[in-house]
Parts: sequence; C-alpha cells; structure tokens
Amino acid sequence: MLRAAASQTARAVRPAVAEAAAASSRRAMSGTPHFPYPKKVWSPAGGWWPSPVNWQRNTMLAALGIAGACVPVFVYSSNRERRPMPPAWTIPSQGWCKYAKEDDPTNKRLK
Repeated sequence: MLRAAASQTARAVRPAVAEAAAASSRRAMSGTPHFPYPKKVWSPAGGWWPSPVNWQRNTMLAALGIAGACVPVFVYSSNRERRPMPPAWTIPSQGWCKYAKEDDPTNKRLK
C-alpha cells in the first residue's frame, strides 16, 4: 500500500520537476534576462548587450584601414630588401623583391 502511494506521488511530482529542470537549463543556456541598466554609462565595448548600428560597415572600414596601412610598409620593405649573400634555397619574398635578380643570379625561378 505504501509503495503504491509513493509511486502515485512520484508520478505527480515528475512533470513539475522536469518542467523546473527544463526552465533552469533554458535560463542557463540563454544567460540572464535583460535588466534595467543606466543609460548614461559609456563603455568602449558597447555596454550591456551591445547591438551596434552598422557593425558590418564599421568592421569593413577597419579592415580597409589596416590594409591601407600595411600596403605602404610592404612596398617600402620590398623596394629595400637586399641579400649580400645568395640564400641556400629560394625564399618566397624573392618573387617580389626589387633586387632579387641582382642579389641571386643563380636562382632559376627569377629568370
């Protein structure tokens, strides 16, 4: 008799326990719910739950700015690269180096 009563109680409790467990796992997976926060606080990272306007455009502009800064450095480096002794093997930068043919006349790739 006692076993039957315990079984009925367990059946009645299981859906509530399962629902509570599912709710807690949903809460854990999605983070905390949005709460009211001060609007006057500035943060370089965007503050609470950032959703910046035009983030794709801003990312593209930043990438173009970085590439625009790297290109002159690359050109400057390739124009001034010299090798007083020919390397033992082919170096990839010899393909775009200004003085590669003069510095390594034995390199067959450059002819």
